[in-house]
Amino acid sequence: MPLGDSIDLSLEKKRLAGEIEKLDKEITSCQKKLSNPDFMTKAKPEVIEEMQERLTVFIDTKMKIQQALERLAT
Repeated sequence: MPLGDSIDLSLEKKRLAGEIEKLDKEITSCQKKLSNPDFMTKAKPEVIEEMQERLTVFIDTKMKIQQALERLAT
């Protein structure tokens, strides 16, 4: 059974696009903090490491969702 028969492709595309938008905001937020000299000097090393890990997870998740969105477009 084709995927289009079991889900509404346009709704799924919108949902995935919304997820990408949220991830873009999270990525921007993490990047701003990590590029802020005050944050980098005042934050504990554990907090900086956590922020770097979050950034990596957000970027990886965004890439996976973009790939899923591309698959739906074909």
